[in-house]
Amino acid sequence: TARIGSWEYDIDTGALHWSKGMYRLFGIPEGSPVKPELYLDYVIEEDRPVAERIVHHFRESQEPLEETIRIRPNSQVVTMRVKAVLLRDKQGRGKKTLGVNLDISEIKQLEQENLELRLDQQKGLLLAILEAQEEERRRISESLHNGIGQLLFATKLNLDQVARQVPESAVKRTEELLAEAINETSRVSHELVPIVLKEFGLKEALHDLCRRYDQSSFQVYCQVERLEGRLESYLELALYRISQELVNNIVKHAQATEASLQFSRKRKQIVLKVRDNGRGFRYRKSETTGLGLRTIEDRVKLLNGSLTITSPKTGGTLVSIKIPVEE
Repeated sequence: TARIGSWEYDIDTGALHWSKGMYRLFGIPEGSPVKPELYLDYVIEEDRPVAERIVHHFRESQEPLEETIRIRPNSQVVTMRVKAVLLRDKQGRGKKTLGVNLDISEIKQLEQENLELRLDQQKGLLLAILEAQEEERRRISESLHNGIGQLLFATKLNLDQVARQVPESAVKRTEELLAEAINETSRVSHELVPIVLKEFGLKEALHDLCRRYDQSSFQVYCQVERLEGRLESYLELALYRISQELVNNIVKHAQATEASLQFSRKRKQIVLKVRDNGRGFRYRKSETTGLGLRTIEDRVKLLNGSLTITSPKTGGTLVSIKIPVEE
């Protein structure tokens, strides 16, 4: 009932003796000959290295044993905890190994369900935060487009009316400033609401982010690999915002002339690397003061990811972010 079995291994003779519970765990008829290599016969492929360590322990080691292994005695996978201690003779030489195997499949299932529940809750929190942030961005974008943008155009039209009464040089310079302000307002509005991301996906949005600097003295080289199809919308948005903030930080603080953005998906992990040739800086998580970097840290944490920032010997700064994803 307890799904537990015990065993005894004689080091001198190599004889292995199982209890009835062990035979039930492996689904083997009681009394059948047994040997340590049975772990290799029943183990699932992913846990073969564990089985090899257990067999090696029987044959070579005289240390305590504690391993978790998955076997397939029938159509179902059984997760077992294997623990053993060594009995020594009066001279201190290893004489026997006594062990127990405990079926912890139900415990592992409960742990997995609990993990999935926590991940769902975390995902819900992230979605709520992103939705609130994006709603505020949309509101500001509309204010820029419908408010300040229209005001600037109206000012430009009024300037055309008084152009004859003002020196040409002053009018020209004022028109240039107005045009620059209109373009900047349009650019900021575009950044606040990434239409390319929504319509074409993360890959094209990242390339678009890098292309914005094509005509400037600062260049961003973009490389996106193994990103076929779309990710979940919240994940695409979070990764885009992280990339956007990293590039903005380089422009504002790094004094760099170029940067590279590398994005790739490797099975159950997304890797984002952003590097620049700027002045570099020492990163200590406990001493983070910049709002942009704190925002990146928070988003990576919500995505169960990891963030490392280093200063390579060749100069500049390298930011590496790894985010787990489902296949």
